[in-house]
Amino acid sequence: SSRFHQQQLPFNPNDHKWTQIINIIKITQILFFSFQQ
Repeated sequence: SSRFHQQQLPFNPNDHKWTQIINIIKITQILFFSFQQ
């Protein structure tokens, strides 16, 4: 657990971009499933 935390310490803007992309995909899926019902 602490080893994983150490890997996250150096901030990488690329990681932040991927985090935003993943969040957008999650929101899109939630909206898609809610519209299907």
